[in-house]
Amino acid sequence: MEKAYLKTLQVSDGCFSGEKGVIIENYDGDKSSGFFENEHIKNGKLEVAVIKEKDGLALVKLPGRTMEGDGDKGYITVNKKQLEAVA
Repeated sequence: MEKAYLKTLQVSDGCFSGEKGVIIENYDGDKSSGFFENEHIKNGKLEVAVIKEKDGLALVKLPGRTMEGDGDKGYITVNKKQLEAVA
């Protein structure tokens, strides 16, 4: 799995000192939010693992889960242009 940074819509303080609240957007514009450990957030971007890429889209594994419901397993499909390579 290749690591990348996913552009976020918003990063704010979390409930605990070691986390941040993050809002992200999937490939079709739906927004999701979640709390992720500070170590996975760099310059307003969320570190993810790229699972698969196809036709301008990428399936990524988040470093946790969003708060969107029981079916969320920590994966999201995004536009590849939302990703930046980890230096």
